[in-house]
Amino acid sequence: HLKDRTCPKKPFFLALFFCLPTFATANELHSLEVTVLLNEDGSANITEVWDMTNTEGTEVYKEMKNMEGSQIHSLSVKEKGKKFKTLPDWDIDASREEKKYKAGIIQDGDDYELCFGIGDYGSHVYTMSYVVDSFVEKYDDMYGMNYRLVNEGMNTVPEKVSVIIKSDQITEDTLVYGFGFEGTVYVEGGPDEYYIGANNDLDGSYGQVQYVNILAGFSGATLTN
Repeated sequence: HLKDRTCPKKPFFLALFFCLPTFATANELHSLEVTVLLNEDGSANITEVWDMTNTEGTEVYKEMKNMEGSQIHSLSVKEKGKKFKTLPDWDIDASREEKKYKAGIIQDGDDYELCFGIGDYGSHVYTMSYVVDSFVEKYDDMYGMNYRLVNEGMNTVPEKVSVIIKSDQITEDTLVYGFGFEGTVYVEGGPDEYYIGANNDLDGSYGQVQYVNILAGFSGATLTN
């Protein structure tokens, strides 16, 4: 199996992370693309594209711990246009064949696992989407987000990582910082079309990825949460 963890949320600009996920070493994660769409109520629609080669295990699961009341829901997984069936109860002991083209969420209080079957061994490009409530929070001085989208401690580190965060609350004055990787983090676009981007692209080569943490403050934002 393959595993990823999102760390608990911390106060804005006071982030210390100690998440230690592990990844199955025999599988390869060639690239991980994360797109985050921020909603007016502070929730986020997150889409992750995993380009992988799998040679062992039965499932991929992303572990998200200590969500502090933030609900995770609306899981959807697809590959090559085929939508996986999202089950109400996920059986971690099911066979690889039984998990094929199926997905599910395991919840234990504030801890979640987003799971889906790897299917046949070989090359795959999975697209996983889900919603996180209270992704953006209100602080004393501004609205902000502080999220580790790619985690530390992976045995199978993605060679290529890219993150795009979209919202009409992003402006040229948005404060943004990236941590844990060799690459760039930036705000680009124009009025009503600004977005936050981050990647480890270093002019034809890829920088080292330990983790990818994005910290952003939305000065002047107006949200409903």
